[in-house]
Amino acid sequence: MNNKVKRSKIAVIPLRRPYKEAILALVLFGACAAFFFVKATNNDRGLILNGIIEMGPEGADWFYAVMGIFSAAIASMGLFGAWRISQIKDFQIDLGRKEMKFPAAPVFRTPIVTVPYDRIDAVELVKHGSVASVAIREGDRVYSIPGRWIGPGWTSEQILEAVIARVRTIRAEG
Repeated sequence: MNNKVKRSKIAVIPLRRPYKEAILALVLFGACAAFFFVKATNNDRGLILNGIIEMGPEGADWFYAVMGIFSAAIASMGLFGAWRISQIKDFQIDLGRKEMKFPAAPVFRTPIVTVPYDRIDAVELVKHGSVASVAIREGDRVYSIPGRWIGPGWTSEQILEAVIARVRTIRAEG
């Protein structure tokens, strides 16, 4: 009798937490929000946008206030993204025997996505300049593993090949 315990994971691929991008959004748009709120409170002139739209002092105040609100909202999304990333215990791709688990992108989705291999319809590389992301299609849903998240030791192409190999193995067995 074989007493060996079967492993449930074939590979664990560590990912890089994208704090840099989230903190950049927080700092950049936080500074923009502060700038626009200061402009809205200290404005005594009108505003001309590209020689087409002309606003008096009150219209300019409203414009700066609205831009400040939008900037503050985007800064808060950066803060939320950084917090959400920090809440994911294992920021990695788990290639299991029957399913794969990975953090969802964008970060406002369910923190960890579980996709059974037998439900994967397609796996493809999506190029964004010099960086390639892995897109996994399950029915009408598309999940993405951004190339910027992939740490040293793995490439997008290697992850793609590993997932395709598991999908083919599962389909051959079933």
